[in-house]
Amino acid sequence: MNIEQTKDRLSSLSITNKQFHHMVSIPSADELDEFNKRSSSFFGLESENSLKKSELIFTVKDIFNTELFPTEMGSKIWKGFNAGNNARVISMVLNEGHTFIGKTVTSEFAVHKLTDAINPWDPERHVGTSSSGSAISVLLKECDYSLCTQSGASISRPSSYLGIYGVKPTFGLVPRTGVLKTCDPLDTIGFMTKDISNASEILRAISLTGNNYPKNKFIEDKEPNLCIVGYFDIEEISSVVNVSSSMVSAYNQTILKLKDSGVNVLKLEMPDFFKNVHKSHEIIYSKSLEYYFKNELELTDDVSESFKEFVNRGSVWSSNDFMKEQRNQLKNIQTFSSFVDKSNVDFILSPAVHGVAPMLEEEELNDLSLLWTYLHCPSVTFPVDKCEEYSLPLGLNLSASRFNDINLINFVNEYFDKRPYDFSVT
Repeated sequence: MNIEQTKDRLSSLSITNKQFHHMVSIPSADELDEFNKRSSSFFGLESENSLKKSELIFTVKDIFNTELFPTEMGSKIWKGFNAGNNARVISMVLNEGHTFIGKTVTSEFAVHKLTDAINPWDPERHVGTSSSGSAISVLLKECDYSLCTQSGASISRPSSYLGIYGVKPTFGLVPRTGVLKTCDPLDTIGFMTKDISNASEILRAISLTGNNYPKNKFIEDKEPNLCIVGYFDIEEISSVVNVSSSMVSAYNQTILKLKDSGVNVLKLEMPDFFKNVHKSHEIIYSKSLEYYFKNELELTDDVSESFKEFVNRGSVWSSNDFMKEQRNQLKNIQTFSSFVDKSNVDFILSPAVHGVAPMLEEEELNDLSLLWTYLHCPSVTFPVDKCEEYSLPLGLNLSASRFNDINLINFVNEYFDKRPYDFSVT
């Protein structure tokens, strides 16, 4: 974008931000121009990368370091804090020629808490907390994609609630240097996008693969029309999480749609350990939060009661409990990989969340999105037809075994490339 285009976009952003409160701050056009010209950082990325050109515009959740702008992480404690460097993933996309446009609102320390961001579909409903600002910036078409994170369901939930695409890559594919750490075994960087057709380009730009990263790779060996999709009986799903009638309908209709499109769809028997994942995740996540934020909890005037309550849940568990669940997690990852191989499926279809975005006074219920985070699997959340009762978005997840990210994106692009509804600001 030239300086005039940037000014126009920022002017529009200021107007929508007054309505939806999804941006942390709106920088000036000159500040953005200077920032985007600095396409490398102390990580020393190869200079030839800066010759690459792309027209993609991005926002970023305010837990990623940005060299010229504060990184406040939704916290009073870190108000005005400037890290003085870019998160590595930001340097990577700047070197690809992507253009930064602003930082989005996040929950306090990206932990599950309501923000002031307003759901554009219905202001009385949740956005999806931690990555709420990123989802809104994508829905409003203010950017092509937004970088964000998921340690539970922070990409999948807002993507489903707002009817956009959410991509949670294989754990470890995307570098986390310069991004707030909340839980080492779970924190995953991904993105939301308005258009699934650009997802492969974005994922390649933010991923570390090649000889220097021998554990990371992209498995690309199958045409979408040759892929087999597995699914679980809704009764089995309901034994693990609650699912609304509207989500059940969307799930069943999507299975029929795939069958009608000639896709080989296979019913699977859910592994027994799925029923234990939410508790295992709770132990790992809450104990990790207690460790990382013990100093912040001492600053009681600058930390919300809900944050303290959430972090203190970790005190219920011992260090031995934490280590035991880490071992269980690794065991379950291996068990799931064997399950997928033996089932002879490429992907697994599942409800992303309980149903439509809940009312603000309601709790967000457990969902299967957390499962794919725990298992380190790639997962894409995609929009399906609106709930008839509320005329609100519904989203499903398609997940795969580790490193099948590109195959997964290609399949969604082939069969779910058109969003079934649009949103416009009134």
